[in-house]
Amino acid sequence: TLIQCCILYCLQELSTMLMFWLGMNRFGMALPQAQGLAVTMLTLGQIAYLFNCRFLGRSSLTPRVFQGNRTIWYAIGALLGLTMLFLYVPFMQNIFRVAPIGLTEWMWCLALAALIFLLVEGLKLIDRWRINRARY
Repeated sequence: TLIQCCILYCLQELSTMLMFWLGMNRFGMALPQAQGLAVTMLTLGQIAYLFNCRFLGRSSLTPRVFQGNRTIWYAIGALLGLTMLFLYVPFMQNIFRVAPIGLTEWMWCLALAALIFLLVEGLKLIDRWRINRARY
């Protein structure tokens, strides 16, 4: 629904801005590194949502979400590969004025992406409940 799309957009944007803020204010990063952190969060948030979309009418909290569609893995590989180029190749760092992030920052982004995944699954659950309730 449109409301869910708006909520998802807000989750993605808030998580990206949160990581930027944490990078600048809690992790003591310089601006280029905090920008790299924000882009990483945006990328991982999109990957989390990609898994949410595997099964729109039912829960994606199943191992089956990882099976059956090789194209998803190509898309994820491309997203992560481009993010790595963006963050770790010197001429790309100069073009985009970013700096690399460390493993700890990747873990923070993964944790927040997992939270986004779970929140979207919660929205899907509410939507399924609402639809089933309207049928009876």
